[in-house]
Amino acid sequence: MKIVADRANCNGFEYQSHSNHTWKYTCQRGDQSYELVTASSKESLDGTIREIEELGFTYKVNSTYAIVIMRRGESSHDPESLRPFD
Repeated sequence: MKIVADRANCNGFEYQSHSNHTWKYTCQRGDQSYELVTASSKESLDGTIREIEELGFTYKVNSTYAIVIMRRGESSHDPESLRPFD
């Protein structure tokens, strides 16, 4: 996840929490905060995606099973703001 954060030019990158099969980190870029979640399996990832969709977050999934989520309360939920995480 640190490589993802470095590539996206995160000014701050911190470990947040974990469960049995997922790990969460935060990334700050300017005045925007993002949550990065990685899962140990496709099944865990699918469950996490369902939770994210129910909460209405903007997110993207990449091939390494990482999800980037705009955190609640941000002014923009524009998917283009996730472009640095490509």
